[in-house]
Amino acid sequence: MTPAQDPLAPGARLFFRLDDIGPLSFKTLHLLEFFETLGSSYLLGVIPDALNWWTRRALRTFRHAVLYQHGVRHRNAASTEAPDELPATLGLRRIQSELARGRDSLQQALGQPIAGYVPPWNRISEPALRTLEADGYNFLSADALYPTTLAQRPVHVDVYAQYRPVVVRSNADLQQEIDERLVQSAPVGVVLHPLSLPSNNLSGMQDLIRRNQGRPLS
Repeated sequence: MTPAQDPLAPGARLFFRLDDIGPLSFKTLHLLEFFETLGSSYLLGVIPDALNWWTRRALRTFRHAVLYQHGVRHRNAASTEAPDELPATLGLRRIQSELARGRDSLQQALGQPIAGYVPPWNRISEPALRTLEADGYNFLSADALYPTTLAQRPVHVDVYAQYRPVVVRSNADLQQEIDERLVQSAPVGVVLHPLSLPSNNLSGMQDLIRRNQGRPLS
């Protein structure tokens, strides 16, 4: 069976994207196991150089996870105001080499082809984007649309109100934005970072996910 490449389940208008997957985190694994019980596709942005042995082992068993490459090291090589792991200033050859190394590492670790890319900080340079196209990637998931031949699955709703320190938005606030965006456009992507999600917000987040995961067209 060929692994799914599109996180948008057939007949659905909403998907969840979970970023920064790789380091060992039992909280993260617990949340991923919860997604598996719901039985529909969800997107994971996996950092190649951060992929822990236990996380890799779990990802190889999940049936509904759609696995995309999330950078290579997830380290900023640009300014703090506009972070980018692979900015144009690195040069095309280095960008090509880094992307290929990360992809090869993921494919070997996970035992499946990687056809999608999630740029760290949702920012991707022109040479990095052209490299994805030339190297046969099929999907891009950022927080905006880019001029590219790749199919795009942008995220629109962030569960965090702020990142440092982490402040999680209320379920009522999140649900209102989700409902409003579903009226305006489709599909709608919701992004969360399980590694930094406070443990006391886990149950509430599961409630939001249960209500919306695989939400149908109607």
